[in-house]
Amino acid sequence: MKLLSNLLCFFCAIISFASCSKNSGDGASRSEDGDTLCNLTFVYIMAENSLSSYASFDINEMKMAADEIPDDCELLLFVDDVSLPRISRVYFDGVEGQCEILHTFEDDFSSSDVENARMVFDWVNERYPARSLNVVMWSHGSGWVSGKMAPCQRSIGVDNDNNNFSNSTSAAIDIEELAILLKEQPVKPTMLLFDACFMQTLETAYALRNSVGCIIASPAEIPADGAPYDLLLEHFFARKFDASKVVDAYCADYVNKRDGVVLSVVDCSAVEQLAEYSARYIPKVFEREKFNPKSVFSYLPNGYSITSRHFYPDFSDANAVMKSHLEAEDYEQWYKALRLAVPYRATTGSWYSAVHRTTYKVDMEEYCAVSMYVPREGDESLFYNTDFSTTEWYKAAGWSQTGW
Repeated sequence: MKLLSNLLCFFCAIISFASCSKNSGDGASRSEDGDTLCNLTFVYIMAENSLSSYASFDINEMKMAADEIPDDCELLLFVDDVSLPRISRVYFDGVEGQCEILHTFEDDFSSSDVENARMVFDWVNERYPARSLNVVMWSHGSGWVSGKMAPCQRSIGVDNDNNNFSNSTSAAIDIEELAILLKEQPVKPTMLLFDACFMQTLETAYALRNSVGCIIASPAEIPADGAPYDLLLEHFFARKFDASKVVDAYCADYVNKRDGVVLSVVDCSAVEQLAEYSARYIPKVFEREKFNPKSVFSYLPNGYSITSRHFYPDFSDANAVMKSHLEAEDYEQWYKALRLAVPYRATTGSWYSAVHRTTYKVDMEEYCAVSMYVPREGDESLFYNTDFSTTEWYKAAGWSQTGW
């Protein structure tokens, strides 16, 4: 979930519609030419919601940096905003960046339905085979929270099915569904960038551990402007991919801005080991009958309501939680596993929460920029405790032995 904006208007819809050149049909594709790309970066934009206008701004940023796309690589976009869903190609024509619509779908459909997402990915894979793949998932987001529990809750993606700026939705791509979709790709994505709020959670990372190489995301809110794609493309297409450079470039764009960001890289190959180390300590420290929760930093404190009926759970910083509750020697062992799983993190020093209308300081001595859920007593938490118990992380990290 990027920061919600009240500045949306009809003018924004015009910009969004005009952000790419005239539809060229299904056009020539790399597969028809017999080429296999060195790298395909595919940006999946679910913007049939309050963020619709921002999609066009991000596309323009990509066009600004199109000269960073090597000849043997492609940048493709799927965009579903207040216009019909379409697949486009961003490229450099020798003078400036261009955005060519390759295919416009005849009918509107929910881009936050995983079966429709699968159809889009299949279209791209058939026509643009590649030896390496980067994926960007762009929309509103809420980490591991199930998208099927209520209309206003989602994991990744909001599509209102009405070609307008509403955030109401009846569909979302659950993390487990996304994990299956990405695991089905012809090549394992090197990078998954979530250009959406709250997606960097241990629960999410564990679900995706076998589906992608690394995850770049924020455990907090990110501004509606999202990723500065004009600064990121050179790193997406680097011959030797370095996730830390993506994070640094992202943060650099927000250094002198009010909003700020907090970001991290999760190495998915090390997440299973982190779960094993967590399972050594969580059962004895967080046993329900004896658990005495301590106050720790949360990127979204419990009680924030989207409506008067729906609440989100805490998104507590994983390092802050474990450091506060473990004995020093146990924490030292656990922290070694954490550093392998989270090899890089960065921040602008603070970030602005539109939810609470407050600026939060980020202490990287204490925080790892990845969140985790800690069950709590109370009627509001019961809903999320139950949903949390269905996650793979719940069992792998030892929570199933705590009585929660």
